[in-house]
Amino acid sequence: MGPMGPVGLDFGAVFLMADALGVSRPALAEFLPAAEIGLMRGITKRSDKKDDGQP
Repeated sequence: MGPMGPVGLDFGAVFLMADALGVSRPALAEFLPAAEIGLMRGITKRSDKKDDGQP
């Protein structure tokens, strides 16, 4: 979390969770950067709507 909100995923935590769930690390490493971009765009878009007074 940065001063303006979330700045990215904690990849260490994501990999620990993936290990616990039996997810392939190489597959996750391939997919995770694109997923992070999408998640951050969604969070930013949602935050912008809240700033406008919308739910």
